Amino acid sequence: MWFMSGLKRLLSAVMIMLVLLAGCSSGGDSVRKSSEGTIVTEDMLVSRETTYRTAEVKQGSLTRTASTEVSSVYTQTIQLNTGAKELTFKEAFVKRGVSVREGDVLAVLTGRGKPSDAEQAQLDLDYARAAYLETCALHEEAIAKAESGIYLSEDIRRLTVDKLEAAYALYRLNTQATLEAMEQKLVEAQADLGETYIYAPCDGVVKSAASFSEGDLVPAGTALITINRGASLVLYTDTANTAVFSYNTKVTVKWEKGDEPMQGTGRVVCSSDVLPGYVGKYVYILQDSPEELKTAYDPQAEALKLVMNTAVFAPRAALTMEEGRVYVTVLDGSATKKRYVIRGPMAGTDVALLQGVSPGDLVITSQYTS
Repeated sequence: MWFMSGLKRLLSAVMIMLVLLAGCSSGGDSVRKSSEGTIVTEDMLVSRETTYRTAEVKQGSLTRTASTEVSSVYTQTIQLNTGAKELTFKEAFVKRGVSVREGDVLAVLTGRGKPSDAEQAQLDLDYARAAYLETCALHEEAIAKAESGIYLSEDIRRLTVDKLEAAYALYRLNTQATLEAMEQKLVEAQADLGETYIYAPCDGVVKSAASFSEGDLVPAGTALITINRGASLVLYTDTANTAVFSYNTKVTVKWEKGDEPMQGTGRVVCSSDVLPGYVGKYVYILQDSPEELKTAYDPQAEALKLVMNTAVFAPRAALTMEEGRVYVTVLDGSATKKRYVIRGPMAGTDVALLQGVSPGDLVITSQYTS
């Protein structure tokens, strides 16, 4: 009985297991087991999608006005002065900012002498020359008489001739020095009546020109004209307002001076991002063509503007801060990529990005999952 009863219980257990196995095999494709052990049916799974709101990175212009001192640097600066004499200003043919070629006449000045001074110097020289020739003839006559004279002895005759010749040589030496000085005085007097021309010693650009009117006295040693020599012009400024112009940035330099706006192109050859902190926030811009700018003078207090034509802009909402660094997320097809950027100044709701993205990139400004 016990054996039959146990056998019946064993058969019942086997039947139950077979039923359970059959049920599991028929429903195996419709259930999944989660990591927590919960049985989840397939109709309970939900497909979720992420939707991105994007904005296109656009190219634009970034303009900054240099509000502090802006200076120019050339390879060499040459100063032309009036020399050691006072002169009278007559005419100038150039002004600052003008390009010149070697040999060009830049200005004309005249001496401050009087015609009567030159005339008197000429008369004095003529009289001195005539007196010299007359005195020389007298010396030569005396020597000739001494040589042909009758003396007590030959030694006395020779001694007399030697003394006369020595006196004649001394006279000639002293008088010739006097005549040379009088000739130089005449040259100077004549020069004071003539014109002095100031020539350009090289190709370049006039940096400055002294302001004189016709007839003005020009003191000796006056710096009349300064020329910047060389084909390379570098503008530099230490204004923090232009600190966004980093190394190798292509820029347009503009400034407005009266009715003559000036413009040139160039690139940043040195800036605060490549200089040590103690040097200061300098921006150096090498001009592509100094002729375009037509100037070499210091444009301080004039409206000088630096324009970055290749600046790119993105919405402020696209920027994310991460441990002191700023990045944007770029949508590339179905993939997203993180790119660190260098942030520039704001322009409305957009911000200039100095590095990290290119025009046409799609940056994510917001996202939601549904």
